[in-house]
Amino acid sequence: MSRTGNASHTGRRKPVVFHHHTSDSRGAGVTIQRKRNPTGKNRFQPPTTPSGSSALPPAVDLRERPEVDDFLRDFDDQAGEESYATLDGIEPQKANKSTPNRQLQTWLTQHLESVILALHAADAAPAAGQSCPFCNSGSQPRFCCQTCLEPVAVCKACLLSRHRYLPLHRVRAWSGICWEDTSLMELGFIWSLGHGGQSCEESKSVSTLWVGDVFGYVQVKIRYCGHAGAPSKPIQLLRAGLFPCSDIEPQSAFSLSMLGHFTLFSTVGKISGHRYDSVLTRQTNTGFPASAPNRYRELLFTQRKFAYATAMKRSGRLFKALPGAVFPQSLAINCVACPRAGVNFRPEDVSAEERPYFRYFVSHDGNFRNRRKAKRIDPDDICLTDGQMYFVKQEPYKKWVAQKKGSHSDRPRPDCDNHKAAQDKFARWGGLDVTGVGACTCARHSLFLPAGMVDFDKGESWANVDYAIASACSTLVAWGVILLAITYDIFCHWFPGFESRLKELPHELYFNIVLTELIGGIPRFHAAGHNEACRVRYSLNYMLYIGRIEGEGCERAWAYLNETAESTSEKSPGARWDAINFIVGDWNFEKIITIVLFILGKFKEAKRMHEQQSGVFKDLDSSLPPAITAEWRKESTAPRKVGKTWTSVYFGSRDWGKSIEDTLRQEQLVDEPEDLGSSQTGSSLPTPKKNELERWLAKAIELENALDKLRVDAAQLKPNSTIRQHNSINDRRKLMIARVAAHRLERERFMGVLADPDHPESERVASSDVEYAELGLPSAYRSSTLIDGNCIPAAQAEALLRRLTCDDSLKTVRHLLGAKSLALRYKRKNLTGKRATTRAEKLLKDLREQVDKAKRRYSRSRDALLRLDLLGSDIRTYQELKAEHLKMLSDYLENESGAVGQGSCEIAWIWRTEAASNSEDWMIDALKVEWFRARQRAKQWEEELILLKREVVMALKSFQHEQREWDERSKQAGLPPGMAEYASRKSKFFEKLASDAHYHGNSIVSVIFTVGPDSLIAMGNFAVARLCGIIRLTKSLNLWDI
Repeated sequence: MSRTGNASHTGRRKPVVFHHHTSDSRGAGVTIQRKRNPTGKNRFQPPTTPSGSSALPPAVDLRERPEVDDFLRDFDDQAGEESYATLDGIEPQKANKSTPNRQLQTWLTQHLESVILALHAADAAPAAGQSCPFCNSGSQPRFCCQTCLEPVAVCKACLLSRHRYLPLHRVRAWSGICWEDTSLMELGFIWSLGHGGQSCEESKSVSTLWVGDVFGYVQVKIRYCGHAGAPSKPIQLLRAGLFPCSDIEPQSAFSLSMLGHFTLFSTVGKISGHRYDSVLTRQTNTGFPASAPNRYRELLFTQRKFAYATAMKRSGRLFKALPGAVFPQSLAINCVACPRAGVNFRPEDVSAEERPYFRYFVSHDGNFRNRRKAKRIDPDDICLTDGQMYFVKQEPYKKWVAQKKGSHSDRPRPDCDNHKAAQDKFARWGGLDVTGVGACTCARHSLFLPAGMVDFDKGESWANVDYAIASACSTLVAWGVILLAITYDIFCHWFPGFESRLKELPHELYFNIVLTELIGGIPRFHAAGHNEACRVRYSLNYMLYIGRIEGEGCERAWAYLNETAESTSEKSPGARWDAINFIVGDWNFEKIITIVLFILGKFKEAKRMHEQQSGVFKDLDSSLPPAITAEWRKESTAPRKVGKTWTSVYFGSRDWGKSIEDTLRQEQLVDEPEDLGSSQTGSSLPTPKKNELERWLAKAIELENALDKLRVDAAQLKPNSTIRQHNSINDRRKLMIARVAAHRLERERFMGVLADPDHPESERVASSDVEYAELGLPSAYRSSTLIDGNCIPAAQAEALLRRLTCDDSLKTVRHLLGAKSLALRYKRKNLTGKRATTRAEKLLKDLREQVDKAKRRYSRSRDALLRLDLLGSDIRTYQELKAEHLKMLSDYLENESGAVGQGSCEIAWIWRTEAASNSEDWMIDALKVEWFRARQRAKQWEEELILLKREVVMALKSFQHEQREWDERSKQAGLPPGMAEYASRKSKFFEKLASDAHYHGNSIVSVIFTVGPDSLIAMGNFAVARLCGIIRLTKSLNLWDI
């Protein structure tokens, strides 16, 4: 089917259609089309032969030519798959593309039956007359193992011999008509411990255990070693690969492989213990779940013990402390890419200008989905990981919260008060023991911080937040963090009093705010919910040395943690804390092993955005007079308080595009002299208050604008327009008739009974349609008529509003022309394809219509102002607005300063007019604000490149640090068996991570080294100095020493 579309629309070109057809598997023809390129640039032209034809030699493979690849890539492919066009004279190559669905169809039609038959073959009877293939003793092969791969029927003796070290396998026996489930225990197998599978001569007794394995529960007979000095039964089981459920006389156990499997499923897969136990029960004896033992309770607490013991092992807790090592919360996994002095950088290697880049960013947030139901608590409830991982130590925390209860309501009410988190209105607390959790993460990589997580007993009070942040930050300082920054959704509420509250916290949580140079701000995605004063002081968009950090680290982590919220809400407090600690630990582990690839992806994006934003700023900077930008470069970007208002160079003045209503509100506060004419005539016309007159005139001007819009829309009606379109215009005319009638009634109150408008320049159209109605405003009358009618005050008021309307219209035109310039630049640089360009063309059309609308509004008010003729300067201030004036500012500036021989070109008057007292200041201020913001965006993307490169180096150095520490542990004297070997294996693991970081880090650093000063933004010596800082930073961190 051809996708040429409907080419009958007026003004549209028919798409170019390539008439060669390719066929799908059903033989249907497919026409591939391409939108015409009006410029003809960058188009692939098929090379011609000497005779002029476009045929190519058959040996040419178009798929290996980049211009052909680009040519084919531009086709519109509705199926979502690549299509290859056939050019004249070029033989197409058959695409051998297979999709999963096609593979399923092939498997269904061609292979399903053979697969089912192969599955049936596993239940086939042993071959008649065949003896055991292993012993050749003539014994009948009546047994086979379901767990072994490629099960082979063997005799009983061979089965037991081959499973001496595989005691948990599931076996079957041939009954004469089918295979039936049995077990090694029923066949007489006894698992002997302590002698490499051989029976212990000193032990005569045999114990029976239920063992949980990945394939279900199985019963085994065990003979423990009975020699003097033999380990206890639980330790013998552990050495054999089983974790006992009892530490005295085990009756059941779980294999270590199953517990590791379950731990991964509970952390990575978010599977609850009940579901996992249900799977084990199903696998034990399908169809007869009652025959399986109930070991659900044992599974839960054994897995807690296993996970905790494993965490202790991985942390190296039993090794001797290394010189200078700090062990608080040592079971937690720290971020490897964030700065830690003595671990991944040396402070003495960092210069003063590089120091701000070594700041640790902490993000705090509350989560009210991870709760715990109010249930009865066992008085002996215990948390194995209490204070050693991510949750704070519970006893001192609970005492602190109880001590500070009730102080939440005493906090002062800030100006920015529309945040539920600050008002305890985020959730309902009924039936809950824990209403949520608060946590600290590293803001750049979203790893949970050690000792930075707390429970909420109600809302997000300062007692909870202060404790969590202070605990996390004091731990970081102990681990070598020098500089700190904090992001928090309601930072504007929390930070002002934190320093004084910090001194009241337990002394072990105190850290020095001055020494750490603590700064902070509001996460980027939350800034929109704050007022301007908050954004001026705390927006991350306007801070230095922070890159493009968004401060939303916790939000991503909550989505991961909340997947287990329903399960953890039912647990006891201790089990819940352990479960969340292990889940968070797995989150952190996944982060550190993928951190380099994560940073690499961020670096590619940052490099692209730096080039883009640098180009935007360079264009803006070059379009402004150097003298002005030179002064701007000297200004401070720090927030400042002017009166009672916070502002900065990124926000400028507060009266941009001030509306008529705002001006009227200000006019009401100013005492005006008595209206002219009110005391000079004996007219009986009442003189209302001036603000009422101005309101009426403002409404009249708005009505005038509405009539203009109706005129434009009515003029677009055609004879073939739909009935609905005609009815819509008629309905609007009815509304306008009522508004015009109401206006004329009010007119008599303010202007008395005047004759018809008599100004010779007043535009009048002979039409009965309401959109051409005459409103009879003062500007429609001669001056003499207004004086005779005592309407000079109305004329003065209209003149004021007309000037304001002209000012507002000019500002609107400027804004729209600026938007048009950005839209055109974005369309040229970024948009390809018919759909995207059509959408962009519609946007540009809407902008043009808005510009025309603002131009008409200006022209009407200007004409009325000139008819009133109250100020001689009006004709000079408000010039005629012509079509040639409606050009983008960038075009004028380029023609004046960028082109040769254009010295006499003038910038359109709308960009340099003094139409209002603050018009010139507003324009410069607006351009100034955009200049500072554009420069800041370019700076932050440049800082982001520096930070990302630094983070790769930090990750590399952290892995090397861990490698060295584990290598030192492996060499400690007097270690029990296995500890040195384990430490060596851990050292090798981190060595591989370091090698991986070095491999990817080379590509990032080489990209930065290739950056030259010409490719950086025009900031004087700033960019060159920053580039030198990058190179010095790389050398000081010794990237190449592995």
